[in-house]
Amino acid sequence: MDQGRCNQGQGLRPFLVWNSVQGTPRMLASRAFASAATIFALMSSTAYAMESIGPVNPIEEPSMLEEIHKKLRELEATGEMERFKEEFVENTKRSVEEPPPVQNVITTREARSYHIDPTWTAPNTITTPDGKHVVQAGDSINPLDYITWSRKFLFFDGRDSRQVELAAQIITAEKGAVRAILVAGRPLDLTRTWKRQVYFDQGGSLVRKFGIRQVPALVYQDGKKLRVDEMLP
Repeated sequence: MDQGRCNQGQGLRPFLVWNSVQGTPRMLASRAFASAATIFALMSSTAYAMESIGPVNPIEEPSMLEEIHKKLRELEATGEMERFKEEFVENTKRSVEEPPPVQNVITTREARSYHIDPTWTAPNTITTPDGKHVVQAGDSINPLDYITWSRKFLFFDGRDSRQVELAAQIITAEKGAVRAILVAGRPLDLTRTWKRQVYFDQGGSLVRKFGIRQVPALVYQDGKKLRVDEMLP
């Protein structure tokens, strides 16, 4: 091997490998060179992607938060904010003091009584966390086989003085074992007057469940069923 060529090859050793068979230097890219080239290519690509494609203008739309604060300051300055607060408080008090009446319920025109069977059929098998069967699918269960409904439910219209008077008489006769439930009227006023809790059937969910169409109506347990009496006021 020629010494001069060896010395020359040693100076280029990171990038040249001597081919002893052919006697000529063979150029190979080192790992360092390849890595540097890759990083440079990525940096160039990234820089190109971040370049502006078209004209760039400053954002001129006002900040939404700033606009909201500006509007609130204007309302406070004109006194409108205080008026809104007062209206909100009054509307809230009104909805609590006198909720919207339950729809499709009238004062009893013709007394009637009927029974409701609370028996329930299980659509699926119910098990405990440890796998024990509580109820098999298809089983019929009557809750009144296991519990006693000790309180009666009395539904009435608090706007009708006759119904209010009848409700007071029933509550006294039952020695308080009655849950008074309004379908219209002012429950808080009656609560203060009677010094006992008076409820309101919000949205009419209970009267629909019991099928009540007329009030006053009394719901109570009768054997293994529930009885509903729609009474004349």
